[in-house]
Amino acid sequence: MEQKLFKISLLITNDGGTYTAQCLQFDIAAQGASISEVKERFAGTFTSYIAIDLEKGQIPLMGIQQAPLEYWNLWNLAQPLQGTLPMHITTPTWMISVIVEELRVL
Repeated sequence: MEQKLFKISLLITNDGGTYTAQCLQFDIAAQGASISEVKERFAGTFTSYIAIDLEKGQIPLMGIQQAPLEYWNLWNLAQPLQGTLPMHITTPTWMISVIVEELRVL
């Protein structure tokens, strides 16, 4: 397996005290009670998708489509979250790296 680098964008929204982190390049999301918690939970969810694909002998995230258009539209309204980038996500293998290049909050 060759080394793979995923560069992703993460949109964080707040709906009544519940934060949701939505990846734009892959339709993967997580929820938490704070920005720091939702980032941590997203990292766990994202790496779980990679681990499951690797266990099945599949190319990681190959079958995951990008987020629906509504999230891309919200992305354009959101503000960058300062002082948080790059966000590196530890994966189940050294052959895969994940970097959140841009993180915005709405």
